[in-house]
Amino acid sequence: MEDQMKVFGSNLDDPERNYQNVLPPNRAKAMKAKSGVPSFGNASHMGCISSRASKIVLYILVCVSLLMATAAFLLACLKFIPQCPKGWLKFKTNCYHFSADQQPWEMAMSNCQSLKAHLIVIDDKNDTDEQEFLDRLKNSSYWIGLRRYPKDKWMWINGRPFPELTQSVENNEKENCMYNLWKDSKSKKKKTACTEYLPYICEKEQT
Repeated sequence: MEDQMKVFGSNLDDPERNYQNVLPPNRAKAMKAKSGVPSFGNASHMGCISSRASKIVLYILVCVSLLMATAAFLLACLKFIPQCPKGWLKFKTNCYHFSADQQPWEMAMSNCQSLKAHLIVIDDKNDTDEQEFLDRLKNSSYWIGLRRYPKDKWMWINGRPFPELTQSVENNEKENCMYNLWKDSKSKKKKTACTEYLPYICEKEQT
């Protein structure tokens, strides 16, 4: 009797073994085999995450590539858009360079030509926008591209004649070059000697 109680007690101490003893032999073997097989659920989940991350990275790379291609295209297009050189000011379709020094008329013209430009020409009396633009930025006198040629003919450097009678020009027959006089917050054209030292404005079209 005492030996039977010990066996019964030992069986209670090992419930898993008792459970397996109760199961049919085939079911017990199947459970042991199943317990030894690794689970593929987590591996499948990790594979989905990895695939999704790869797609996101690929999408980002494609977007970056498109942005870089667009930027390169825009930069290439800018080369064909007319622009003014650095240090020049733009107004409508022209570029303007305001000198920091003072020179005689001939030297001022030569300096402008070295910049592939010319002394400023304001030959359209009906277009006051350009003169107003210059007056706002250059509140001082400056050379313009206008002078007297033989036979008392005043002409702009672009070959257009200067209708003197319709312009505000002070008479001084000894002077052969014209400058823009700034006085009392107004500008007007005035004759002077070409050897005078004055500031000047260079002008050229956008390139």
